[in-house]
This record gives sequence, C-alpha cells and structure tokens, in this order.
Amino acid sequence: MCDIVDRKQYLVTTALIKANPLIVWTVLTDYDLLTSRFANLKSSKMIRRSESGKVFAQEAQPLPPYPCVPYVVEVLESFPTMLAWRGLSSYIKINQGYFSLQPREQDHSTFVTYAKCIEGALFVPGHVIRRQLELIMPRVLIELRDCAEKISARDSLIRTESKESRTA
Repeated sequence: MCDIVDRKQYLVTTALIKANPLIVWTVLTDYDLLTSRFANLKSSKMIRRSESGKVFAQEAQPLPPYPCVPYVVEVLESFPTMLAWRGLSSYIKINQGYFSLQPREQDHSTFVTYAKCIEGALFVPGHVIRRQLELIMPRVLIELRDCAEKISARDSLIRTESKESRTA
C-alpha cells in the first residue's frame, strides 16, 4: 500500500499485534537489542543525542544480491504512539519513515503502521529500492509481532503465576 505525505510516496504496511502498545514501544525503542530482533538490521549504534532526538549509525542488509547499506538516521520519539526517523546520510536523498502505534481491544492489542520513504540511493535504481522495501517491510512487522507477542505472553504467564501464588 502507498501513501503520499508532503508530496513524498511512502510504502505502508500494517499489522495488528496482540500485545499492549507499551510492549510494542519497548521492542522498538530498546536500541541495544534491535539487531537481535530485526534480521535485516546488522548494526545500530547511537552516536549522539540531538535537540530533537537520537542519532544512530546503522547498517541494514537488503535482500541478495545487494551488500549491507550503512546510513545515519535521527530518531524522534513521541511516546507512546509515534517513532519517526529521517536520514542524515548524503548518499541517500530521502530516508524517512515511522512506526505509528494505536491501541486496540482495551490496550490488549496494538495496530501498527510502518511507513517508509527512500529515494535516491547512490547507484541503485528507484524500482529496486521499492521492490526491496515491499519484501522487507512485512518481514520487519512479523519480527516485531513475534517479539512483542512473546514478551506479552511471558508477562501474562508471570502475572497469572503471581496471582496463583498469592491465593494459595
């Protein structure tokens, strides 16, 4: 699905995740664990704090046959509903996107919108970038869902066991 924001075309994918929005938020903002949670993110290091957010040097692995792509992004957190970023690397003309988190089912689920706009990568045609995003973005949401739902199930089990031990 596509959306136009400020005259830029964003690819958009969505998912309903059976986890509280705060759990989903934590999965997305626990920056030390991002590379273990998202397979295409090979490295991520905060290099400084800016006036409006955090700046990261990251490296993403597109699908073969393309090599890893290093880039720098500024991440802007609007707790707990929006995590947006904008690219600071000169060889990628536009690298913007966001995760929007909307509570559902009395905060037991989260409707996640993942949107991304990348244009003008050096030596890579636009149609190749678009196809890569069409394949990678749903995978990212699946990894987000799996991680958040696993944490949610574990937390639910801990709460249940705690209740049972208090009533016993």
